[in-house]
Amino acid sequence: MPLSLAFFPLGVFGLVYLLIAGGFGLWLLIVDLKLAFDPSKSRAWTAFKVSSPYLAIVFLAMVLDKAV
Repeated sequence: MPLSLAFFPLGVFGLVYLLIAGGFGLWLLIVDLKLAFDPSKSRAWTAFKVSSPYLAIVFLAMVLDKAV
């Protein structure tokens, strides 16, 4: 997550990207922390299901940020 947020202070992307990537990055972080502290097949499956949409949403945020 920190790397995805580094694009904002570097001036690559703007506030739209920061808000979307930050929000969904926080969601992914929470899911992954739950898995780390309470490992189970169910939590692992949830983390797996969250990671792919997260990546797609971050890419869409890049496009949206440049379009706005």
